[in-house]
Amino acid sequence: MREHDLRLQGRLRERIEQIERARAAIASGTYGRCITCDSAIPEGRLHAIPDAERCVPCQTKFDRYR
Repeated sequence: MREHDLRLQGRLRERIEQIERARAAIASGTYGRCITCDSAIPEGRLHAIPDAERCVPCQTKFDRYR
């Protein structure tokens, strides 16, 4: 049970950090731009994942090598 709680805590912490980065991007005017290639992230992706930091091709590469 403790291991499960620690994993959940880690996921929640990561989620909060993602939201904080999205808020910072809004404040700086870079929201909706890929942090890897600087292309526009499609509106549909942002509706589905409001804190998306990468376009789909860059996110796919990131996930593959992470």
